[in-house]
Amino acid sequence: MWYTLALFVHILGAIALFVAVSLIVIAFVRMRQAATLEQVREWAVVANMAGKSMIFISLVILAPALYMVIIAWGFATPWVLASLITFVALSIMGAAMNGRNIERIVAQAQAASSDLIPGELRARLLAPQLWLTEGIRLMLLLGILSLMTIKPDMLFSVLILAGMLILGIVLGMIAQRLPGRVSHKQQLV
Repeated sequence: MWYTLALFVHILGAIALFVAVSLIVIAFVRMRQAATLEQVREWAVVANMAGKSMIFISLVILAPALYMVIIAWGFATPWVLASLITFVALSIMGAAMNGRNIERIVAQAQAASSDLIPGELRARLLAPQLWLTEGIRLMLLLGILSLMTIKPDMLFSVLILAGMLILGIVLGMIAQRLPGRVSHKQQLV
């Protein structure tokens, strides 16, 4: 019974994590397409709230996961080990790169005084690193989900995660090439 409850909480956490990541991506897309600074500010708040919620969501995922690993699977189980390592790496990447990017965007948007989006803020929203990290994060999360579903051996686990990493890089490269909105006034500045 406790395992089933832990699995339920773990799945709810995974759903919440995908919602939070999706909100961040949508917010970045909307900020990139924004015509006014106010629009950037509104979506920056969404990205910031979703980003900060990921700390709690990660704990909701990790606590029952560790319980299930201890009770049923063991840390030597290949797909468990690969999933845990990837999840911890994504958590560090999220805090170190994505969290800082969101904080800088919020700070720049709040500090700007005119209605025009400052060039430095626009450049940050169009930065390849921003889109690359989001593409990688999304695809590696899907990779972890596939490991939990398929439960492969170590070689296949590594191959799945490597393939998802490559797809994440491709997705990030495609996303960074999508056009952002630049108004006529901003082109003159």
